[in-house]
Amino acid sequence: MRRRAAAILGALTVLVAGLALSQTTAQAAGGTISPWSSSVAVGASFSAGATGCSSVEQDTDEGFSYQEPQLLLISGTGAGERMAAFGEQVDDHGRYRFTVPGWVDPALPAVVAGRCLLTTYVETEQGASVTTTTVFTYPDVAVDITPGTASPTGPVVSVDRSTAAGGQVVTVTGSQCQGDSFAEVVLFAGTDLSGRTAGNYVTGTSADIPGSGTFTSELALNQRGTALGNPAGGPLPEGDYTLMVACERDDEESSFAIGELLPLTVAGTNPSGDFTAEVSDGMIHAMGSGCTGGQAVTVNLTGYAYSYGIEEVQQRASRALARRSIEALADDAVDPDGSIQQTLTAVPDADGNWSVEGDAPEGSFDLVASADCGDPTGNGFRYVTRYLYENDTADLYVERASPTSSPTGGSVMLSVGGFCDGTVAVAIVDSSRNVISQSDPIVLDAQLGSGTVTAPTTPGRYGIAGVCDDQLGYAEEYQVFTPDTVSAEAPLPAEPTEGWPSQGERETYHGKIGPIDLPAMDMDGMDMAKAAKDLDPSGLFIKVPRPDGDFAITKLSFDLVDAEGMPVDQEHAHLHHFVIANTAKENPACPDGTFGLPGQIVGAAGAERTVLQTGDPYGLVVKDTDTWSGVYELMSRSMEDQKVYLTYDIDYRRDVQNVRPVTSYFGSATGCDTYTWTVDGSGTPDTQSHYLTIAKSGRLIGAGGHIHNGGAYADLVNDRGRRLCRSEITYGDEPVGHTMDLRSSSRPLAMVAEATTTSMPMSTTTAVGPIDPTDEYPPEFYDDDLAIKGISTCALSESVTAGERLRFDAVYTNDRSRSGVMGIYTAYVWEGGGPAEPGPGGADPIPGNPSYTG
Repeated sequence: MRRRAAAILGALTVLVAGLALSQTTAQAAGGTISPWSSSVAVGASFSAGATGCSSVEQDTDEGFSYQEPQLLLISGTGAGERMAAFGEQVDDHGRYRFTVPGWVDPALPAVVAGRCLLTTYVETEQGASVTTTTVFTYPDVAVDITPGTASPTGPVVSVDRSTAAGGQVVTVTGSQCQGDSFAEVVLFAGTDLSGRTAGNYVTGTSADIPGSGTFTSELALNQRGTALGNPAGGPLPEGDYTLMVACERDDEESSFAIGELLPLTVAGTNPSGDFTAEVSDGMIHAMGSGCTGGQAVTVNLTGYAYSYGIEEVQQRASRALARRSIEALADDAVDPDGSIQQTLTAVPDADGNWSVEGDAPEGSFDLVASADCGDPTGNGFRYVTRYLYENDTADLYVERASPTSSPTGGSVMLSVGGFCDGTVAVAIVDSSRNVISQSDPIVLDAQLGSGTVTAPTTPGRYGIAGVCDDQLGYAEEYQVFTPDTVSAEAPLPAEPTEGWPSQGERETYHGKIGPIDLPAMDMDGMDMAKAAKDLDPSGLFIKVPRPDGDFAITKLSFDLVDAEGMPVDQEHAHLHHFVIANTAKENPACPDGTFGLPGQIVGAAGAERTVLQTGDPYGLVVKDTDTWSGVYELMSRSMEDQKVYLTYDIDYRRDVQNVRPVTSYFGSATGCDTYTWTVDGSGTPDTQSHYLTIAKSGRLIGAGGHIHNGGAYADLVNDRGRRLCRSEITYGDEPVGHTMDLRSSSRPLAMVAEATTTSMPMSTTTAVGPIDPTDEYPPEFYDDDLAIKGISTCALSESVTAGERLRFDAVYTNDRSRSGVMGIYTAYVWEGGGPAEPGPGGADPIPGNPSYTG
């Protein structure tokens, strides 16, 4: 279960919560369902659209609510109605997909039914409550099911007994799920096998599906512990329930196939909630009661051990999700350092009470404790599952490291946050959490502090952590490498001043994204509306139009304009970033994705609007088969609503055979997964560094950096310690106005990431007036900050070698504290291809001016 995303259970939980339609009386129909096909064969898929129930999400003071349609495919009539599939949303235009499972009888009539549901989440001191109500019910629409061949034909589902006592276990068997990876078993209240008036989700489990397509899963008839009403959990109440099984499909046409719903009755009860388990003094202690009749108790402990702490596992998972990499999520993010399987047995006393203890694993771990009284699939029962974890760590976490990786023996600045009543330090540790290097004591100011340690003299994988007295905090992985250097120091000779081929005609493509609705800035700053709406969503990002065919970009410029095409002043709207990526290629600096954006970064823009420009014969080559995607963010600085447009002008040439293709390296001084940090205002310049590794040998033709207000400069330094490029800020004469501070509330953003953007972890609101010193974060911008007009870039001619490391330094004056500061680099390398020697002609080369903005 740890090695996959638990998507099905979440989806089915939402489904059955949505099916709790008997809470309100259905109103008159307010919309229609329109199947895209009037007939469909068994095993095939079809789509249906739904109108009148727009998907709307709204925040409230206590939580949030959202409205959406829920559509079902139902086979049969009257008491023989059976839910055959539920509609899976496939786009943002109200279209839903259904797959007809193999068990459906084509001789029976079928309909698509549905409701418009409003779900409300309310947070209280006792926990969260969820209420789902029916706004209106759609009229049924008939669909003709015709004979066909389903592959696989399942799931065909059976249960070993249809009646069992609360706390006992029923065994669910499924077959004909070949090609599926896992199955979810879901139990919800009520007897409606059609799904029309099904009750709430009550419990569930899952099972892996082997290649045979047949699986077995044990479902304990227990309700889980919750914060409201039943914190300990216990046996399911007596009554009638409905069992649903769904198999996950590997193809893209359908995610789930549902087996025929089955009735299940709970009659009788057992004391399954009377079980506790805890970790104390290196021991696991488990105890329970109610196990009478001479039955033995078996306690099964299953889980995982983590050498770097559970927090690191969660952070790895976040980074994997930011890259939208299921492989990384499975292999890197949640893969522990070892599995734990342990069994304890106990003989209950005559009154049914029992206790048992065993050695706890060393270090950090999490465990699932499952206890059986006798045979739970027979006359015994299974206690409610308990979860155990041991966090052998102090309440300290690593906020950042500079550099993000280190040469052996290097100096490393570590910034940590959290809480400690004792002496705080930072440290580098080995895989067994033994301290190798520790800093002098540091002070936590507003729960943040920094110290310096020395990297080990042996390269390898280590951990970095905070230290509270003698207890380590959460550790993150840290790489130490051997500082190899390239022998050649001298730069390549300058390019010839004449003779470069310049035959191709230059063309210009004018791109435009918008209109983007930018609402007026909220003076409270605590309940700001989003500053722009999503445009043409394609998954998480927007589609970015470009010229057709093959071409080579020689210049790329950006702007933010109004409806008349006039530039929008920074005092009215702030372009935080607009980034374009070619998803068909790879960014060698961040092969797994850059802040969640996959592919090669084509170009980017921010407040400074730096222009990307290459000289002959260099260019960024784009193939006709390539695809572009983008992400952007805007912030309102006006008291009035605005309509704005993002524009980008591409100068390009079609004679790609006369172009030396360049490869772009793009990333952050904090690495590939994060891109912002906080400076503390101590007055000592703050330097954040990152080593980027050259993937292929070639010629470095240009580089540039991006920093925010308060930045001093950004440097690119080679592995011989020679500075190759310095990017410096040019400011205007006018301040930007309004303070913008970082908090954990909503951020006025214009990214097409809908509310799920793990790729952009920071959140911003806008406030006017003095900064509250009790705020967790200092501001990103101050009222008197001058508008950034430009950041310099460098035209270069440097030899680089595969494996060579270049260090990027982003330096801030740190004269006052700031959140959300950035240091972004771009470097362009020619790896070969195109004209190698100057040809006839006489054209002068254009000085290279590559850049990053954003």
